[in-house]
Amino acid sequence: TLLEEEWSYAVEGYLGKSFEKFIVHSVKDLKTLQGLVRSAKIVPEPQLVVLPLNQAAYKIPQHQLPDPRFKTLLGTIRVDNAACFNAIIDESSPEAIILFHKLEDAKAVMFGRQQPINVKDAFSVEQSLTLKISFGTQVMNFLKAGIPRLQADVSELLKQTTAQLRERQQRLPPIQKDHGAI
Repeated sequence: TLLEEEWSYAVEGYLGKSFEKFIVHSVKDLKTLQGLVRSAKIVPEPQLVVLPLNQAAYKIPQHQLPDPRFKTLLGTIRVDNAACFNAIIDESSPEAIILFHKLEDAKAVMFGRQQPINVKDAFSVEQSLTLKISFGTQVMNFLKAGIPRLQADVSELLKQTTAQLRERQQRLPPIQKDHGAI
């Protein structure tokens, strides 16, 4: 599920190919599915990934994540299926992709004097340009062709926002509540 609509092109650009793959539990399952694909004459053949379907979702240790002040691609999605989550982590490392609204902020972090720890790429969406910035001088334009396949679940976003608002209201000092400041 896409949690933040504004990053839909980043999610599509980095994770889009993952949405086209099939995950199988074993090499035996892989060979069976390959045989079915060939006998059905499916062209092009889908990409297949072998991962244990009964394995728990990866827990990424805090020391392997970027500085918490950075928004990561992983923080903009929710993947409920453990095998799908693990495949996305293995293939794309969304926990190591940091997101920026302003291109200048992304450049300052990626090309600054001290490179950020545990960061693979920075992604910026500004003035209808979608740019991927890697260490060094690489800047790549992600095309905004078509509609991203993941769309935010509006009802889920509304539930999260309402819960955050209630939590903040509960933390208000009693004087504000008593005097109708909110």
